[in-house]
Order: sequence, then C-alpha cells, then structure tokens
Amino acid sequence: MKMFLKLIYVFPALVILLPLNGMADSNWQKVLVDDGITVYTRPVEGCSLDEFKGVTVVQAPMHTCLAVLRDVPSQPQWMGDCVDAKVLKTFNKNHIVAYNIIQLPWPLSKRDLQVDTKFIIEDDRVVVAMSVYPEIIEPVTEKYVRITDFRATCILKKTGEETTSVTYINRVNPMAPVPAAIATRFLKKNPVTTLRGFKRMVVHERYR
Repeated sequence: MKMFLKLIYVFPALVILLPLNGMADSNWQKVLVDDGITVYTRPVEGCSLDEFKGVTVVQAPMHTCLAVLRDVPSQPQWMGDCVDAKVLKTFNKNHIVAYNIIQLPWPLSKRDLQVDTKFIIEDDRVVVAMSVYPEIIEPVTEKYVRITDFRATCILKKTGEETTSVTYINRVNPMAPVPAAIATRFLKKNPVTTLRGFKRMVVHERYR
C-alpha cells in the first residue's frame, strides 16, 4: 500500500519531466550569446512567436535561486516584460496560481495571464513547470488581452556549493499576429533581460 501511494505522488512529476527530457535538444537554434547568457529559439506550429530557451550559470546556491522564484510579487523587478505580478491561489508550498501582466512591444497591447505554477524539488535539481490556469480567478477586462496558450519551464541545477545552472524555456501565444521584426527583437531581448535580472536578484540578503 505504501508503494502504491508513493507511485501516486511521483507520477505527476514524471508526467511533467518526461517531455522536458525528450525535447531538451530538439531543433534548437542558437541565436545570441550575451553577458554569459546563451539564447536558443525554435518554431512552434500555430504560434506567431518562436519558443525560446535561455541558459546561464548564476553565482548563488540553488536554494537562493529557488527563493527568488517563489517570490512572485518581485517578478516585475527582474522578469522581462512583466509589469505586475501577484499570487491568486495557493494549493500548497509547491503549487500556486500566479497572475502576470505583460508589456509586449508596440504596437501590441498589454497581455495578462493566470499561471499554474508547480515546483518539483529534487536533491540537486528544481523544475518549475508553468502553464495557463483555466479557471478564471482574476476577472477578464478590456484593458488587457488574456493569454490562454502558454507554457514555460525553469530548471535549476546545482553545479557547485555557490553556483547554479539556470535554464528558462518559454512558449507563449500572443493571441495575435506579430510582425517578424518585433518577434525577433522580443525573442532575443526577453530571455537575456530575464536571466540578467535574475542574477541581480540572487545577491539580495533576503534570499540567502
């Protein structure tokens, strides 16, 4: 019986992690290296924006990096194009629903989305799996275009006592056609801005 219960607990994590292993090196094209951050992109069928992946090494232990990711209200301080963030619902410490408002490049209007966020904690790795939370908690308004097609993953991997590898993968459907020039600028800027900002946040004493 104990083994059965253990399998029930582990199975959801496997469902999330298996696709990540399968897609880890599939069709990615390196497009930028900047400030120790490497950016890759790949096309996504039915989406006007490519999926992007940003990879870097942060000079901070893994628990510090995790503390920054758990601090949802601080996201506008470091996350590219995020202008507001809050927690809408808490199921438990490792499962929350967050709310983000995103500033897309002109002439696109602001977007908002409800983010179903799950933290999968291992000894030397943390996976944060994010997708759209379908039940409406934050009312839809005319001020923003509500994003209903989104997935992202942040992978923290311990590389030393004071260093952590960070991989950030994001695929978002902007819910409208995006001109090629704007798409290219966004895909290069967002992961660099996000990971550069993340590096700034981990030095704060409150996360240590």
